[in-house]
Amino acid sequence: MQPQRRKKKDKSDSDDEDESKSPLRHHGRPASSFTRTAVNDIRERPISYLASIAIYSYVALLFLERISSDQETFWDSCYDLIFLCNSSLIIGATGMLFRSPLLIGISIACVAFSHVSYIYDLIIWTFLDQYTLGRTLFFENVALGEAWITTLHQFWYLPLCFAVLYCDFRSVGLPARSWVYSCFINVGMSAFSYIHYLKVEKDGSSFAPSFNVAHEYLTNDASLIHEADGSGFISFLLWRAMIESFLLNGIFFAFLKAFSYLLIERDSGKYKE
Repeated sequence: MQPQRRKKKDKSDSDDEDESKSPLRHHGRPASSFTRTAVNDIRERPISYLASIAIYSYVALLFLERISSDQETFWDSCYDLIFLCNSSLIIGATGMLFRSPLLIGISIACVAFSHVSYIYDLIIWTFLDQYTLGRTLFFENVALGEAWITTLHQFWYLPLCFAVLYCDFRSVGLPARSWVYSCFINVGMSAFSYIHYLKVEKDGSSFAPSFNVAHEYLTNDASLIHEADGSGFISFLLWRAMIESFLLNGIFFAFLKAFSYLLIERDSGKYKE
């Protein structure tokens, strides 16, 4: 009996060796360990996963709300979601889902000006009934419930991102290189703006919408942004990059980076991933 037991044991050892050579193994772990790893990741960073689910759900709600609007077609809804104040939600949620503070930082950099200016204008409008920057001026033209659903993410998205960084990525904080990557996105969106000139109903003039700054900055009322409208492609890209990436998003991202340092990164040495 003893040799038979020994033989079974040797067979088990052989199976373990075969399993260790299996291409399904990842870093020496069997394929089934991926499930355990995912569960452990969720336990370690629950805020990230819950926040990503909430943001994806909100984007779906935002899309459905725009589709249900009598004034917008299916393609109009898709067009609205291209603006970085909306599409950055998807970038950030993906970063939270796949544990990437860099993607979260890129999404923050892309909306640094638009969301911070919205928060400021919303506070001023709430308490003083004024539109200092004009970011909440559209509240006068749409139903209040619709305005809350379609734009209020510009108020809660940045605080949510910093809450995720603080709870789940405290040793990393807001990566400074996020702004560099966001500049490439800004240039790409500026190129998209160049081929999508829109007409102004009042006087019939045309302008290139700002997909980088905010959905509400559609008209040439923001004269500095639209100063290069109608110029050559290269001049247009250089001007938009200077105004939107460096002057607006760049300055506001520097402010958010300083805030991240004071809130998260200053004591990052005390924590480990």
